[in-house]
Amino acid sequence: MSPEVLPTLADEDVRTEGYATTAEFIRGADYEWVCDDCCADFAEEFGWVLVES
Repeated sequence: MSPEVLPTLADEDVRTEGYATTAEFIRGADYEWVCDDCCADFAEEFGWVLVES
């Protein structure tokens, strides 16, 4: 993708915070991540558990 179309941190819709997998995940820490909104929407359905880092 060309740099002209990539989102920048100044864009309102770019997420810079969220949740990530821990070392207990089969593929390791930080392998997958999810934004706050999606975490709230899907945590129960997927059985996600939030832990302090």
